[in-house]
Amino acid sequence: MPNPITITLRAEDAEPILREEARKAAFYGALGDYITKRTWDTPGGRSLADDRQCWQREFLRAKRIVESFGVEYEPTSEEETMTVQFPMKNEKRTPVVVAGLIKYTRVEGGEPDYKKPEPRYRRGVHAEACIQAADRVVRRWRATLGD
Repeated sequence: MPNPITITLRAEDAEPILREEARKAAFYGALGDYITKRTWDTPGGRSLADDRQCWQREFLRAKRIVESFGVEYEPTSEEETMTVQFPMKNEKRTPVVVAGLIKYTRVEGGEPDYKKPEPRYRRGVHAEACIQAADRVVRRWRATLGD
């Protein structure tokens, strides 16, 4: 294990570092906990195993930095991270060619298949939840300073 180092920073300089790392810890921790093969709209672009490895590495790095400030990171819940989506059934798909140049598929009709719910990642909601969790971590850290 590498030797630990000590850095002295003013609270105003350290706060943005803590806020960003607390946000990353909440973000990557939730991705590693809740994202599965069946999840729609997942972040990342590689295979799930590669993404999980990257998320775990980033989570542990951010968590160590937050803990070095003497506070615990705040995880986000599954409700803030995931939602449910229902696939469509009985759709009529018709291929359409416009002037021999543009090809697209027209989808008509259909109804949600409530018997087959699928998990879906909530990008914007989860990003905001991570920002709010980071703000709470910074407030707890500020309270320990006694300024």
